[in-house]
Amino acid sequence: MLKEAANAPESFKTARLFKRGQDYYLALTLAWGAETPIPVKTFMGISRGIKNRLYYTVVDQNGLVMAHGAGDSIRSDESAKKQRLSEPGGESLSQQELHIITNSLVKLALKYESQVILQNLAHKGDRLSLVPGHGVLSTGLRRREYNQLVRLLAYKLPWKGLPDPVKVSSVDIFITCPQCGLATKSNRLRSDFFICTRCGTAMETDKLGGVNLARKLIRYHQSKVKIKAERVEGGVRFTHRLMGLDIVAGNYENPLDKLKREIERILAAAAFESVAERGKKAIEGLEEQVSDEPDSHNRITHSVSGATADKDFCAIPESPLESVEKAHDVMDDQTLALRRSLFKKFMSVDNFMDLLEYV
Repeated sequence: MLKEAANAPESFKTARLFKRGQDYYLALTLAWGAETPIPVKTFMGISRGIKNRLYYTVVDQNGLVMAHGAGDSIRSDESAKKQRLSEPGGESLSQQELHIITNSLVKLALKYESQVILQNLAHKGDRLSLVPGHGVLSTGLRRREYNQLVRLLAYKLPWKGLPDPVKVSSVDIFITCPQCGLATKSNRLRSDFFICTRCGTAMETDKLGGVNLARKLIRYHQSKVKIKAERVEGGVRFTHRLMGLDIVAGNYENPLDKLKREIERILAAAAFESVAERGKKAIEGLEEQVSDEPDSHNRITHSVSGATADKDFCAIPESPLESVEKAHDVMDDQTLALRRSLFKKFMSVDNFMDLLEYV
């Protein structure tokens, strides 16, 4: 890679010289293009574990388990020291060891052409160690280490042509039955074992987390989007807070036709904002590459098909949905991620009206 980078000096971003003991080290940061995108055929959930630091499960488009594993299946055998990667409760992992695990997971994702699904542990825990009356066993990979793994996968997967990993809530993945969907603490018979109190499905806790994560997106895409519909003076009002939907169909209008047109307008505005944001990031990247050169402004200007690349160019034009933009401004990062996910769901089907449920 360094030989290839030498022929493309713009790929070098930062350099840091540091000393450890009597040796000096040079750390380089490179910006490297991703490989050709790979179409997704499966879903891979990667969760923390009780008996294993991590556990992965791969399911097909219908949610059927194709592969699962932990321990030796994601462990490097380079040295005896690295054999402890799959052993829970040990000392913290080094960055090198985290990279070894991450690279192994990337290889698995490539093998199965998977969309990787990860736990979002930024705000809430996952109840992995929650066992009423049975104390707490080892919680496998620590939350801090898991979050480091998430950050590594976030750039390693796209480099290989796979989509960005998806982070989802993992509050109930270790107490929810993958067969009937019952979510209760009573399902955790022991820390390391799960038995559903409704249908009797049983499996180890480690496998349970991976299965529920892997099926998250499938269940999400199959679930209905609830639109609030209420009779108001002069017609019917439709609202959905996350989407930014709030319209009234008059008594002499077809309410579903008007609802469909409004959602189409919201989706068009969202697509417009997404394209504008990507363009803005691309321009910022060009500015960074040539910021140290005296003729940088002219070079950026000519590199964007004759368009000027100053701050005015990067500004996103006024959206066709001013009300949606106002709501967008006050959303936190987590809400914005949910909103984008909802729009992707609408855009992934032929007729999004089939996804709607009225309450």
